[in-house]
Amino acid sequence: MDLVIGVLGLDPEPSPPESDLARVKTNACGVVVVNENPMTSVPGVSACDDSVRGPSLVVHAVRDARKAVAGIQRYLASDPTSP
Repeated sequence: MDLVIGVLGLDPEPSPPESDLARVKTNACGVVVVNENPMTSVPGVSACDDSVRGPSLVVHAVRDARKAVAGIQRYLASDPTSP
């Protein structure tokens, strides 16, 4: 893993336009859109927790983080360029 971004607070903050993270698709409320793995619109970039669902309970955060780790492991296992 190259980078982890912690999300704190109740309101999503947009990424700077010149940032690679600005390519990550968000919905009308500003939260990150993910697929079932949960990967974003940028290959290799995963998201979970409040950045995906908005403000929520800590038990949801733990469950979402576990799901994200499993998705990252599947992604890395299928990527022949990963270490």
